[in-house]
Order: sequence, then C-alpha cells, then structure tokens
Amino acid sequence: REMRRAAREVVDLVGVVSRSLAVTPCTLPKKSFATSAATSTSVTACALTRWAAPSSTGSLTSLSFFGNNGHHVSPRANFARHFASLRKQTAGDGVLRWVRVGGSGGANSDDDVSVDETRKRYNTARGDRHPSSARGKEFSKDDFETNRQRALNKRVSTAVDTAAALGEFTRATDAFQVNAVNVASLFVVLARCSRLTVDDTNGTAIEKLLIRLRAVTNESSGRVCANVLHALGQLEARDWWNPLRETCVTNQQWRQTVVELVRRSGVTAPTMNAQEIGNAYNGISRLDSFAADAMPTAGWVGLSQGIVTNGEAALHELNSYGEGSVRNHSAKRAPSSSTSQNAKPHSSQFAALAAVLCLNALASDKMRGAVENTPYESFKILIHIVLHAKQVDEQNARSVEKLSEQGLANVLNACAKLPLAKKAVDEYDLRKPSQGWRLLLTTRVPSLAPRFGDQGLSVLLHALAVCGRDARSAVTKNGWTSLAAATKRIAPSASPQAVAMLLNSTWKLTNEPDVREFVLSNTTFFVLGKRAAEIVSEHGETSSVFDEQASFIVADAMGKVPHACFGFSEKAKEYTSSHSKDPWLVLAKRLANTIVDKATERSVATACSTADWSSHGGPAASFHVLCRVSALANALTTKKIWADVGKALKAVAPTCDAEDVSRILNGYCKVRRNELIMESTPLSTWKALGSRVAELANRHEIEPMHLATILDAVKKLPLVRETLETLANKKNNPDPVWDDLATVITQSASELEPLQVTNTVSALGWLPELALGLSRRENGWAIVLHVIEANFSQIAKGVNVSDLDDPKSSLNSSHEQTESRISFASSRAETPEAKKWMEKTAAGLELTRGHAGYEMYGSPEDRAKLLALETKFREALLARRE
Repeated sequence: REMRRAAREVVDLVGVVSRSLAVTPCTLPKKSFATSAATSTSVTACALTRWAAPSSTGSLTSLSFFGNNGHHVSPRANFARHFASLRKQTAGDGVLRWVRVGGSGGANSDDDVSVDETRKRYNTARGDRHPSSARGKEFSKDDFETNRQRALNKRVSTAVDTAAALGEFTRATDAFQVNAVNVASLFVVLARCSRLTVDDTNGTAIEKLLIRLRAVTNESSGRVCANVLHALGQLEARDWWNPLRETCVTNQQWRQTVVELVRRSGVTAPTMNAQEIGNAYNGISRLDSFAADAMPTAGWVGLSQGIVTNGEAALHELNSYGEGSVRNHSAKRAPSSSTSQNAKPHSSQFAALAAVLCLNALASDKMRGAVENTPYESFKILIHIVLHAKQVDEQNARSVEKLSEQGLANVLNACAKLPLAKKAVDEYDLRKPSQGWRLLLTTRVPSLAPRFGDQGLSVLLHALAVCGRDARSAVTKNGWTSLAAATKRIAPSASPQAVAMLLNSTWKLTNEPDVREFVLSNTTFFVLGKRAAEIVSEHGETSSVFDEQASFIVADAMGKVPHACFGFSEKAKEYTSSHSKDPWLVLAKRLANTIVDKATERSVATACSTADWSSHGGPAASFHVLCRVSALANALTTKKIWADVGKALKAVAPTCDAEDVSRILNGYCKVRRNELIMESTPLSTWKALGSRVAELANRHEIEPMHLATILDAVKKLPLVRETLETLANKKNNPDPVWDDLATVITQSASELEPLQVTNTVSALGWLPELALGLSRRENGWAIVLHVIEANFSQIAKGVNVSDLDDPKSSLNSSHEQTESRISFASSRAETPEAKKWMEKTAAGLELTRGHAGYEMYGSPEDRAKLLALETKFREALLARRE
C-alpha cells in the first residue's frame, strides 16, 4: 500500500516535468517496503524532495526520470505509472477484481494490453531481477490472463451501449481466451438491452459468444450457470434476440447449448446461494419447454435441496436479526457456526426476491418436473421468507429485501397454481388460522395497490379469485377499495393480456358473496369492454401479443358481463366502414380458427395428456363461447367457416370427456335456430357426438353436473337423438343406450343441483325411451321423484345449491346436498328464473304422464306421487300470478 502511494506521488511529479531532471540522491534501506514503516516515510520524503537541474560537475543518479515531451521514459517510471493506476476492488458478487483509475492509462486505451507491454519492457530493463511489489512475487502468465479477463469484465459492464460491449468482447476473443465469467458478464449486459440492430457486426459477436458459451459450459460454476440462465430467460422477451440468434447458430446447436447449460446448473446446484437458485429457476422457466425437460431429476432435487440448505440457515438468522435480515448460505460457502453467530445482519441474505423468483418459476406450466421434485419443506421455507419480507415503504431496507407489488402478485399466483405453496400459507401458524394470509395481504394490499401496473394487478385479482375464502378474508375493506380504484385507473390503457384477466377476475370477485367490499362500477366494466374491442381490432386474427387464451377469456366475458359487452359493442360501431376490423368478426374468427387448428390429428392424439384441452382455449370450450354469445355467432356468415368448425368437432369428439361433450352439445342448442349453422354442420358430426354420448354412458363416465346438460341437448337436437335411437335398435347391442343413461340418472340423482333436476325431468318427459329405461332400473322412478320433492323449495325460488353463501358449504363436496344447505335455501329471496324452472318441471311431469308406457313407470305409489308433485308446481305457479 505504501509503495503504491509513493509510486503515485512519483508519477504525479514526472507527469508535469518538461525537461530532463534528476532525483536528489537518497539512500533507501534494504528492508522490504511491506515491513518497514520507516522505509515508507523515506520513500515518501524522497518523492517529495524538490527537483533541481543537475550541476555541471554533478553526476545524475542511476534513477533518472524524463517528462512527457517525447523523450525516453524510464521503464521504472512507466511501470510505476501503470501500477499506481490499479486498485483491488471486491464487487458486490464477492469477486476480487483489479480495476484501473480513470485517466491513468496513458496514451494506450486498451488497459490489459498496456499493462502487459509495460511489464514486458520493465522486466527486460531489469534483466533477471524480480519486479518490485508489495508481496515480492513475480507476475506469471496466469496473472496476466486473469487481469485481462477482469479488465474485459470491467469494459463490458461499463460500455456505453450493448453494441460497444459486443465489440469489446469480439476484440478480446481475438487477443486471449475469455473465461466463463466473461461470457456471463456479457449475457447480463445483453439482458438489459431492449433494442439492438441486427447486422453482421453484432451477429458475429453473438455467434462468438454462443460458441464460447458452449465451450465453457462444462467448467462453469453454479454462479455462472445461474446468471447466464437468468439472462437467457430475460432475452426471450426481447424482440431482437431470437431473430439475431437464429442467424448465428442453428436451432439444433442452440438447443444443445441450452440443454448442456441446464444440466450443468443441476450439477452445480449444491454450490449456489439463494439468489443464484432463484436465477436458475427463473431462467429455465422462461425458456422454451425443452429447457425444463432437459433437467434430470437429480438436478431438480439439487436445486430444491439448495432452497432447504440456504433456508434453514436463513431462518436461524431471521430469529437473530429480525425480518428481512437473513444471511445467504450455500453448501459450499456455508460459514462455521461461530462465524454465523458473529455475522452482521447486512451480510449477503436469502432475500425475499430470491424466494419470489423460485415461487414464480415453479408456478410455470413448463416446470411440472421441478414441482414434482420439490418437497413441502422447500415451499414452507420460501413462503416463510416471503411472509417476513420487509414492507415496500421501509426506509433502511434494500430493494431485494422488500416484497414489491409484482412480487406479491407472483406469490399469490404461485399459491393459486401450486397446492403445496397454498398449504404452506394456510399452515403457517396452526394456532392462528389465516395468520399466513394476513401477514401476506392485510397490510401490503392497501399500500401496494396504487403502485400496481396492469400485469401485476390482473395477476393479483385472478389469484384472489382462485385462492379461496381465507385469502380473500385477509384483505381489508380499505384493501378492496384500493384494488377497485387501481382497476378503474388502469382500465383505459390496459395491455392485451391484462384486459382479458381483469375482465375475468373482476367478474368473479364481484359475484363472490364474501367479497362485498370489492365494488366495481358499471362504467369501469364498460371501459374494459371498449378497451378489449380496441385491442381485438388492432391486433387482428393472428397476433401473438393477443393470444388464443386471451381471446377466449374476452369472448367468455362478453357473455357474462353485460356492461362490458355494451362497451365492446359501442366501440365496434366505430368500425362499420371497415368490416374486416369489426371486433366481433375478428374475435369470432379467432375462436373458429382455434377450434380448427387444435383439431388436427396431432392435437387430438395428445389431447388426453394436454391439461388445457378442456379449459381456456380448448376446441370444446371455444365452440361453446362462440355459440353462447349471439353477437359472435352472428358475425360468421359463411357456410364454409361453420362446416370447417363442424369437421373439426367431429375429429375432436372421440377424445372428448363428458364435460367437453356437454359443452359442444350445449353450444349447438344455443344456435339451433340459426339455419346457416345447422345446415352447414356435417351429418357425420352429429353421429360422432351421439356415439360419444353412448360410449360415455356405457362406461358410466358422465358426471352428475354434465348429465342434465347432455340430456337436455339430446332432447333439443334431433340428429343426436336419432343417432342414439339407431344405436339402441341394434340387435347385437347387449346394453341399450337408454338403459345406460337411465342407470347414470339413478346413480347421480342425489347429487343434482335444482336446475339440473329440472332439466332431467324435462328430458324424461320429451324422451319416452329414456323414461322407459328408467322404469327398468330398480327403484328408478322412486329415486327421481324423491329428488324432485327434496329440491322443490330451491326450484320454486330459482336458487342452485352451489350459489348459496352457506358457511358450511366449504366443508362439503361441490355436489353433496346436506340438510343444512337445503334449509339454508329457504332464507334466500326468489330469483327471476324461478317461474321458468317451475314451468319446465311441471311440463316435464305432465309429458311423462302422457307416455304410452306410463303405467309401467314404477309402482302405483310412485305414479301418484308424480301427479301430486305436478299439482304442487302448478299451484305454486298459480299463486304467483295471483
């Protein structure tokens, strides 16, 4: 240190001299500079001695210095100048680097080259003598390489722009061998770049970078793997990255590089700290699904064990230092117990950000393999860290220790998707139920709501709609009011994905009986509808920004949220002069294209293993929405479109479960009066759907909640009914279709909702074959009549059991009808649907009495009970009129 100080003072004096000068001779002790304080003083004094011109009789000292006027400069002075400009610096990531003070590099701007050449000249001038240093060591070739690699990191990280950083990397690869840390540093810089010109120069640099990444992967540390994966995940969201990358390497080379990197991260997982584990998870989740698929089970186990290893140490220090002050340990770098006890709270930590990254990544559909190999203990630790994160408005906390608004949304999203994450919050404190949710939501929601952007707010509201009553009860009235205000603020300018999620989640929350404080005005729904129409028209039929799932959600909302539909229609009026941009037409074509595209042979072959086949965007769900919203169905006015949709549904039918069959059939029921649609649908489609109903009935694979819908559709769609009759009349059919359906009715009757009871009774009245099949089941009619009687009060009020806000209902299954729930219905007010339900039930009973085989329906007591029930419904209707 003293030598560097003296050398700097010498260089400062030499730099301003313009003529030949000499040092006043002084005698230096033979002791080492590093061990003699007196020596340091002597050197400093010597350096500060006034300079004088040499006398005519005097001789120059052997240590002569010359100025910067073009004359020769002593190698000792030159080396002193460069040595004085170097500093050791420990960066935030713990890496020790040599850095140069700005402006001290001389004429040569290439720091690593100037240092190297100066050392060569200095060593040549001194012959075999060792260069003076504080430690008395000779500079080896490895030292030069290390310094050049560190200098490259400095230049890359401080480059004026990304193109300059790429240029530095390209020149360095031609001069020396860059290491894995250099590669990671450049990837980190690239990940911050939102725009980059795709040209030959940048393409060459990216090509060299990817080639070098492949070469250094097998020797990369856990930190390098984590940082590169995190950067690659961020680059996937950059518009410029994939086009530029595809010009540099083939898709196969790219996939091989990523696969090797992912596997290496699994091997090095035990050496990672918490932030590195979060970065690795996050990067893998944002890459294409092949990246997550490439990780072996041992790799996922290693990462999850790393969470436990770091977390246990962190939770120990959480108790010692307080919330947000938890150290970050890894298996490799874990300190001793004594060191841990004496560590300071501000040392490296298992910060809330790392836990959020892990949870957000695990919530991705691509990460199912990771979730399967992540134990409950890991989720408990992650949730514990998050619950003890610092508030966003705490002054002395680092940003990584706080739970931001986007972080809160990501945590809730993980709880909505991952049962173990939700369980960890539920069971945070078994002595205080819902304590975990209160720590997460009660104070954070009001303070964070004004800060939310459209993405975070839409994710948060969707998660609250899914997570259940305990989560929603933790949000205070002030919190709900703040969320409603944030929705109103964001609605006019929300992004495509956010609009879809806001429409879906706000509708659900406003209909939740336990969320009475979340009041969204009709005007806000109207604005959301207008914004949705604007986005649909702007992005057209094929935009990836507004994807298939978003299209489905918006279309579904148009059928559920009247004021949003009004706003959509109001905006659509502005496009009357440009029919191709009509939002209703564009949205309808999007749904039709989704049905046709997903009904390819390849999609159908893998339908059973696809999680969303029966959910958002699946062919059956899309068709149901297309038919249910009349404005969408009416927008498609060509036979070809409906014929293509019908052919697609025919291809889908053999793989449909009862839910999908009920959706398709109910969709056709909605448009059965639209002649264009019914005439355009191929006959083979009706046969395929009827055959699938028969097959599911024979296997007893029709759930109660779908049974009534299917029976109602069979009643209303003649061609489906004819298909079932044809199958039932086959001589070699040992189990007639109607008997199979009747069996399903007797097995499911006790679980039917009031509306489902009404639809089943109506179907029995319109389908004599089904009623006769029910009479052949043991106690078939007795069971059905008992269910009608038990549900009379709900039918008379137009109330479904699943709609009741019964505190006990959460303890029961969704289909179980208990005495407490039925009695609770009697306190509910009558709905507008009550009259229709009673009329439909009474008509079904009346039609049943007119069947030719009515005398064979059950026992005389059953038939007397049937008549009594019909009379009871008629009297109730008559009392309403009076």
